[in-house]
Formats: sequence, structure tokens, C-alpha cells
Amino acid sequence: MKIHTGEKNFTCTICNKSFSHNQTLKSHILTHTGERPYVCDVCGRRFPQRTHLKRHIFIIHTGVKPHSCKVCNKRFSSKSYLSIHERQHTGERPYACEVCKKDFTAYTTLKVHMRVHTGIKPYICSFCDRQFAQMASFKLHERTHTGERPFSCKVCKKAFSDNGYLKIHMRVHTGEKPFNCEVCKRSFRETGQLKRHMRVHTGIKPYTCKVCNKQIGNLSKHMRVHSDERPFNCNICNKQFSINGNLKLHMRIHTGERPFSCDVCNSHFTQSSGLKRHRCAHIGKTE
Repeated sequence: MKIHTGEKNFTCTICNKSFSHNQTLKSHILTHTGERPYVCDVCGRRFPQRTHLKRHIFIIHTGVKPHSCKVCNKRFSSKSYLSIHERQHTGERPYACEVCKKDFTAYTTLKVHMRVHTGIKPYICSFCDRQFAQMASFKLHERTHTGERPFSCKVCKKAFSDNGYLKIHMRVHTGEKPFNCEVCKRSFRETGQLKRHMRVHTGIKPYTCKVCNKQIGNLSKHMRVHSDERPFNCNICNKQFSINGNLKLHMRIHTGERPFSCDVCNSHFTQSSGLKRHRCAHIGKTE
């Protein structure tokens, strides 16, 4: 009868959310504790509720996707997922935040967003008690404790803790560089690389070295000057370098690559500085 009366006598002591049945409350508590008692027999992934496990098996492992988008023909395992996807085409965002008026295509996304305003962080790390507002951030953090790296590159077998990191890594193999500098048109694999590069044009140096008080654009790279850290190794002669760019220059000794050519005499050089010095010789001859 509680379903019909709306009575909710069971309240979560962590976030004060109320439920009509004690069993529903118990399932809800698992979202705070991080406990996941239901395990997928296929991939070993764990879930806090049995319904979540069933949905996971149907969506991920059966491969059944009976619902198709009429615009782009993309297929989905459930009608609700299709409805959310279709809003990308229509622009419809029916779920609006009452606090900041930001709108969303899915109600679940709105619920997660509301934690920005409420400060609720229902996901608690069982190792260090750190709290998180989003399940994805919580999962990624826990892997720093467990060392789990479930996402592997099919090309070089390198493993990653997050699928997003794997996607960025794949650009090493595909050569894709989707982030372009509007000033010099140079391209980059990651947004972070583009942001650091932009400091070359803006002159902004936001970091101060605590050792020498020098203003720095890339602090981690600069600190190797003081620490003698050389993380980039030549796989041919084992020589070590503090900067990846220096390793690339060094590799040309082994490969014989000379990408900088003189437009006067067609001489080739491994570095642009070598080409500049060479051009001075031509200028001297013409004077």
C-alpha cells in the first residue's frame, strides 16, 4: 500500500533520501559504501544492485540492439537510450536545473549535476575515504589503489585505467591531432598540449620554480634541470634525456634523418639551428 499512499518511512542517514521499502534503502546504501556484491560472470565487473547487473549483461554482452535512430541509424539496446540519443539531433534538453538553469538531455545527468549545488558526494573510496560526486570519478580513483588497468590498446597492448586515456593514446598510432593552434596552425593530440603550446604565443608563465624562482611555462619539464631526471630513453643506445624533443633530435643520429634542407644548395641537416648556420655561409659568399 505504501506505493499508492506515497509513504516513505525508511530514510538514508547519509543523504536523507527516503524510501518506501527497507530493501530499497539497503540497495541505496551501497551507492555510499561502494560495495558491489553482484558480479558479472563474463567480465568480472561488479554492481551494487542486481538490476544493474542484469542491465549490464543485456546491454554489453548480448549485443542485442533492437532500437534504431531514424536520423543516423545508430542502434541502442533500450528505448530510453534511443530517446536520449535522439535529443542530440532535435536539440531538445527537457531537464533544467532549478538553481542555475542549465539544461540536460537526460534526467540522470541532471541528478548528477545537482550535486554541484548540494555538495553531496555519495561515492566513498573504501581505501582512503575520499568522496566523489560522480561514479566515473570514483571508479577511476579506486584504480589508483588497485592498479587495475582494464582498457588495453589493441595495437601495442599498453593498458590504461580509463577509456578516455586509451582514446587519447590511440592517436599515437592513428596520427590524429584534432586540436589546432589558431596562431601557427600546429596540431596536437591533447587539449593539454595545446594549452601549454599557447604559452609560446602569449608569453604567459604561470608557474614559479621554488628552487631558482624562475617563472616557468612548463614546471614539470623545468624541474628536471634541478633533479637530473631523464625519463626519455633511446631504445638503440640507451642514452637518456630530460626532454622528449631532445630524444627525437638524438634519434636522427641513428636513423640518418635530415629533415631541414637548404633551398640554395640542397644540403640537409638534422636540426633547424644547423640549417640557419649553414645559410649564413651562403649570405657571406654573396656579399
